[in-house]
Amino acid sequence: MIYWNNTKIIMLHHVSDLVEFKSLEPYSISNSKFSELLDYIEKNHFRTRNFYDIKNQKRSHKDVVITFDDCSRELLNFAIPELIKRNMKAVFYIPTGFINSFNEWDVIEGKDQVDFFSEQEIIEISKYSNFEIGSHSVTHRKLNQLNDNDILQELIHSKKELERITKKEVISFAHPFGEMPSDNKNLLEKAGYLFACGIYVKRQNKFALRRFIFHNGDNTASLKKKLSINYQIYRAIRDRF
Repeated sequence: MIYWNNTKIIMLHHVSDLVEFKSLEPYSISNSKFSELLDYIEKNHFRTRNFYDIKNQKRSHKDVVITFDDCSRELLNFAIPELIKRNMKAVFYIPTGFINSFNEWDVIEGKDQVDFFSEQEIIEISKYSNFEIGSHSVTHRKLNQLNDNDILQELIHSKKELERITKKEVISFAHPFGEMPSDNKNLLEKAGYLFACGIYVKRQNKFALRRFIFHNGDNTASLKKKLSINYQIYRAIRDRF
């Protein structure tokens, strides 16, 4: 329980300097802001991890998990090469119904369209041992608005599809929009997951892990705060779930 209360999981979506990504803020950050994040992690001796590590290795208060939701193709142009160059780890959460497609839920709201990973690109990314591919459901709907059977189908089918593509076990899940169903733990266990991330989490466990967003308005001072134990305590008090 102590470990989960001190888990530091960073939620990112898009990294780009292209103008079409401006409409996706705060879920899109510039290349320089991403470099600033990685610089801070390196200079302060944090250790980037993925959930394969968390499953198999001793945990530390210096562990940081970098996660990307949705996974636009633009990550291939800067963010992923930068992670590879620095030998850093990350987790990529993919909504399988939108592989080689685009961000329909954003476009409906009037935001710009961006393209997502193709199946071949997922295969190439998964070849790097530092990178983990996780599920972000099939249809990217709010799971707390679905019945248990539909939720289970989202969990199972997305996992199977990613395992077919990568030939690796998919052990972690990220809830679209951070919305978790009431029977979250049982459904995830039944589908075969070992970990799951949300956003707002009152009481953490391995199926309800809290994340914080890093955005263009952040700096070294705010990042220091967000990576502190005091921030975890603050979130435990203030998170709405």
